[in-house]
This record gives sequence, C-alpha cells and structure tokens, in this order.
Amino acid sequence: MQQDIENVVNKFIDKTKEYAKSIEKEAKVIKQYNKNRDNGYKTISSVIELDGFKVRFAYHVNEGIGFKKGIVTVFYNIGNLEYHAYDVLKQIAPKDKKSLVFPYVDDEEVIDKCMTILTDTVEQYKENITELSKNPEEVNKLEKDLKKEIKQFIGKNLDGAPVPLQLLISGVYNISLLLRYTSEPYEAFLQGNYKKAIRLYNKETNLTIYEKQLVKSIKQEEKNKNKTKSTENYYTNNRKKEAEKGNFIYSLLSFLLSIPVVSILSLLLYALFVYVMTSRAIVTLNTSLIFLIVPIIFASIAVYKPVRDKIFASKMKQYMQLQVLFNTKQAKRSKLNIFNAILISCIISIAMIASTSLTAREDGIKYSKEIWDVKGTLVSYNEIQHFDLNKKQLILEKDEVIDLSVYDISNVKLEELVKVLENKNVKIE
Repeated sequence: MQQDIENVVNKFIDKTKEYAKSIEKEAKVIKQYNKNRDNGYKTISSVIELDGFKVRFAYHVNEGIGFKKGIVTVFYNIGNLEYHAYDVLKQIAPKDKKSLVFPYVDDEEVIDKCMTILTDTVEQYKENITELSKNPEEVNKLEKDLKKEIKQFIGKNLDGAPVPLQLLISGVYNISLLLRYTSEPYEAFLQGNYKKAIRLYNKETNLTIYEKQLVKSIKQEEKNKNKTKSTENYYTNNRKKEAEKGNFIYSLLSFLLSIPVVSILSLLLYALFVYVMTSRAIVTLNTSLIFLIVPIIFASIAVYKPVRDKIFASKMKQYMQLQVLFNTKQAKRSKLNIFNAILISCIISIAMIASTSLTAREDGIKYSKEIWDVKGTLVSYNEIQHFDLNKKQLILEKDEVIDLSVYDISNVKLEELVKVLENKNVKIE
C-alpha cells in the first residue's frame, strides 16, 4: 500500500516537472510528512515561479480528521499572499466554474487526468494572472477580498502583520477552503443537482465571494433548465461512491460466507473446551448451542474483511486502490488491534459457555446458575430431594430447582444421567 501511494506521489511530481519544462521553468518540490500520526505523507507541493507570480500545485494526501483524503488542487502566490485558484478566477474569469479541487485521488491514471486539467487552466490564464500581478489596483482588490474573508472565517486581521505571518495565516485559510470545496453542496453542484446545491448553500453562512458567484450561476442555470454534470466529478466523489457501493455488496457476501465457516470452527472449539473442562465427568449435558450465536456473529464480523479481500479482490480493485489513502500505519494498527480484541473476546466467550455445561461427577452435580457463572456450583447427591423426569428438573433442598431443559439433552444422555442418579440413591419421579 505504501508503495502504491509513493507511485501516485511520484506521478504528481513528474506531471508538475513536465509542465515546468514545457514552459522552460523549474519546479521546486516540497514534501510534508505526518510524523506524529503515521509517518506518512501530509502534503506534497510543487512550486513554479512564473512572470509576476508563483503557482503551487498541491497534493494533500492526508490533512487529518475532517478533510477528504487525496485532494489535488492549485494555489497562486501573488504579492505577499497566497490565494486559492478560485479566489483568483473569481476576479479574472468570474464565469469559469470548472472544478479545480479533486478529492480521493488515489492512483496514477487519475492524478494524471487531474493534473492535466490544473496545468491546462494555469496555462490558459497565465497571461491574465501576470497582468493582474503587475496591476497594483487589481492586486489591492485581491488582497482586500482575501483579508476580509480571512477575518470573517478565522477571526484574524492581516493589517499590520509581517509578511511571514500574512503568508502563514493565508495558508491556514487556504487549507480551510479544502473543506468548503469538497463539501456536500459543492458536490451537489458537480453532480448537476442544482436544486440540492442551492438548498444546501442557502443554509451556509459566511460564503466566500467565489461561492456567492457560484450560487448565482447555479440559480441562473437552474432557471434556464441548463443542468450539466461535471465530467471532473468522476475523478472525485463519484469514484468513491461507486467503490463503496461495490465494497458494501462484496462485504455482505463475505460476511454471509464467513458465518458457516466460523460456525464450524466455533463448534469444534466449543467441543474442545467441553472435553477439557469436563474430563472428570461421568455424564455431561452441554449448554444449549443457541448461546454460541453471539460469538459466531461477532467473529464473522471480525474475519469477513480478509475473506472479502481474498475472494473478491479482482472485483474490488477500485475500492482496494482507494484504501491507500485511508490505510495509514496508525489505522492499520488500530484495525488489527480491534480485530484481535474481537477474536480473543469470542474465544473467551466460547470457553465460558463451554464451562457452564452441567456435569454429573462422583462427588455430585456441578452446574452454573447463569451463563457467565464460570466457577459453577457443586451440589452433592445428598442435597438432591428427587429428579422430576417429566419436567426434567432436579429438585434440591429449600425447593431450589436445576432445570435441565436449558441444556442440549438427548434421550441417551437422559438415560445415562438417570442411571447415575439411581446409583447415588436419588429418588426418580
């Protein structure tokens, strides 16, 4: 899995270097790691210095909780601040609402297509951005809009702040935009579901200028009945939904296939525990096997994934590939720990259920008063008043009753028990 993500990262770097070379520039690559989390990638950036501004292509592999994984997008550094592509386009090309944020980019083919869209867009507006960067009034408007939105979103005022702090704050703001441009309302827009997009955006507060332009454009398109589904959407959320749909189907099939196998193994394990724990018994009445249902179900849940990955691997390539973004070292350890904990708990439960079997011994009847009574209670034959054969109940002193109907009792076992009780001078009624 780690090798897979390395290949995607290398493809991202190659694409940016390829673009830089095509315009006779060089790309500076910056890699950030999640050292405290899983030693994996956080963000890979590739910076190219153009005439009057810098462009930064970014592959956000894992920004942390709350962010979608594998986001590919582009930023511009103009003057003292960094802007997301949408913040620049809303000023130089307000009608262009193409998707420039791609989440769940998990393989080389997809990142190649996404980067082609981004580099083509940079090339398309390169001269416009150069003109903007050399126009103080346009740069001032860009900065003014960004400062206003930063103050609105994160409560920080950039006025008077030194340049490094301005870059830091604008960087934090740009990261927060990844949440906005991979959100449910934006996804609805990409899918051509304009009514849903408008409804969800109307519930949002503090929309960015770009989002306000987007909502206005969506409303106009909705009014004109001109709905289009973004072709770029297939690279992003749509791929994930298709992969997860397949995962659900094959996971369910794997779970159903796991149940009979786990059931057989559980019964064998139960029989082994009974054999070991009742070695001193003359007659053994096993606890009803219905109590094994719970550990069997939980054990099946624990093992269905390796079963699924083994049997249906060829049918789940898209989902398996998507997992390179989610299966960090920390996540793998966590899943393994949960897997082991469930299996160990199931084995312990089966052992406890086996230990509650009723046994007739030389010194008395040993039974458990409840399912988790592992130690059990030993009743001498002298304490048994009589055995009600019809009701299958052992009547003890003080009118206590041992009900044998809760055990798996056959006629053969019943006859064996009756013989033991008769030999111990227990009255049979």
